Amino acid sequence: MVKYIFFPTGRQIWLDLAKSLYQSGVAKPVIWAGDPKLDSSALASIPELCLIDFFDVHTKTVEFELEFTDKEYNTFRSINSSSVRDKTLKMMDRHDPYGAYRYVDRDAFFSFFITYSLFLLKKHTPDFLIMSESPHAPFQYVLYEVAKLMGVKSYSFISWSIAPLAVLREGVNGAYIKLKNDIDDDVKKLITARVDDFLDRFVAEDGDIEPEYIKIQKRKDQNTSSLLSFLRSGYSIIKEMAKSVLRKPRSLERGVSDNTILKIFEPILKRMAISKRVFELDAALKEVVAINLVPDIKYVYFPLQYEPERTTNPDGLEYHDQLNVILLLRSWLPSNVAILVKEHYSQFTTALQGYKGRSPEFYRVLNNIKGVSLVSSNVESRDLIESSVMTCTITGTAALESALLGVPALAFGNSWFRGVPGVFNYSEGMDYATFMIKVSASSWDASTIRSWLINLMDNNSVFMTINPSNEKYFSEYYKIPGLRDVELNGLKEVFLSMLTLRQTGNF
Repeated sequence: MVKYIFFPTGRQIWLDLAKSLYQSGVAKPVIWAGDPKLDSSALASIPELCLIDFFDVHTKTVEFELEFTDKEYNTFRSINSSSVRDKTLKMMDRHDPYGAYRYVDRDAFFSFFITYSLFLLKKHTPDFLIMSESPHAPFQYVLYEVAKLMGVKSYSFISWSIAPLAVLREGVNGAYIKLKNDIDDDVKKLITARVDDFLDRFVAEDGDIEPEYIKIQKRKDQNTSSLLSFLRSGYSIIKEMAKSVLRKPRSLERGVSDNTILKIFEPILKRMAISKRVFELDAALKEVVAINLVPDIKYVYFPLQYEPERTTNPDGLEYHDQLNVILLLRSWLPSNVAILVKEHYSQFTTALQGYKGRSPEFYRVLNNIKGVSLVSSNVESRDLIESSVMTCTITGTAALESALLGVPALAFGNSWFRGVPGVFNYSEGMDYATFMIKVSASSWDASTIRSWLINLMDNNSVFMTINPSNEKYFSEYYKIPGLRDVELNGLKEVFLSMLTLRQTGNF
């Protein structure tokens, strides 16, 4: 059987796929490093599986014996001196609500991730790596990069944000792979209708273009002020404190020591730390916001993306740092073209962990740069887009929205809609004046964008949601009888076609 490394999310479909391929004698996962929800079932279903405990690998080193030759050292040095280091250490912010995870700790774990990856790859000799989505946990990302350097081909899915579809690509930044999976006609009609609904909001004059997930977050945030929400919050804290006493919490987050009585109070301390952090972020932003209305000036619009999230790291590739990208833009644009920056609503929502992804100093640094201004969250994004020279983003859907409103967009990373008409990709060293000539010579509208999206669905997409969050967001589809089977069968077809291409040397 073909051997592969598997990075599954917590959706049951990934386990069902792995079991089906193994039981059919087609392929066997030899290294499993994914969402712990599936771990016990994976171990029970697949003999001799090397399962990487997602919690343990990020909180303690394990014992292994690696023969360190010139080849291993060269790999270690190459990874350690590359941008992989910066990206990985940044990913570790997700596990650090208190700011207690020191540089020396991160450095030691990074070295552990590299050496452990080398050990695993030498021991199990996988044929390739399959990722349910871009690897955005520190160990997963390092294993992916080490495997790539050692010649192990890798493939990842990336989901559409506007419909329950996903495309398959080489690595995290390679070309889309043409899929032989035929989406069920009834499913295709439902998805096409959803795409059209999305497009219609931009075609309609003054249409509401706010994403549905933002509306959901706002409704939840409004409900947090109720008495019922307060009681639920209190109950949640008490339950977390009880867990701290009754068993060792399985947590990635560095905080109060497990060896002290203070551990019982960690849920309270954590919430206090979070509240303090969110307050500091909000205060720092309000301190520097300078634009409260759409100004009558020449500007590009840069809507910040929520962090920490895979859409910037690693999908931003070498442009994973938003501050660096804004500074790059400032050096690239003429002095008479301003940059207006607007914070993402999700950065402060109580439903997410934006307090881990932004420093209060971030806003102050931007405020020191001539020609860069922060915009109030009360200014409508549609108005900012329509009055701009262009919209700039790393991978944000704002680029697609801008193109639909007839305004060009410039993207720096690798989004699911890469190549759509009206969205241009930044390349190092390109000239602004030459670029604007290229933009002026291009034409697109909602109709050409729709055709592009339908072509992407027909030739490069499979019906599915890649993680539990996507599954919940598109939950109405799963109410249709038999659709989960359609999803699994379609994914099997994709995998089998990949293996066929691999045998012919085209994969």
